Amino acid sequence: MWQSPARRYTVYILTVAEFTATWRRVELKERSAAQEHFIDLCNVFEHPTPAAGDPAGATCCFEKGISKHGGPQDQPLRLTAALSHCPPMR
Repeated sequence: MWQSPARRYTVYILTVAEFTATWRRVELKERSAAQEHFIDLCNVFEHPTPAAGDPAGATCCFEKGISKHGGPQDQPLRLTAALSHCPPMR
């Protein structure tokens, strides 16, 4: 674990070998594992997770609601990960 003094978030460092060993044995469906998988990738690259990097969820979050233009309006759409404006990686 590493605490960033300037950015005020904690990074849990995960090696590539640990990441591979963990995810090689996972049998979850894609939707069930997606957020944890992304968080583990953040930890491998020592990057803040969406909640640590953007606590308000304004620009970097999971399952962000989006507007639909055209087509049937009866089903709301969700963007799995809205990450286009996340804090840059070091």
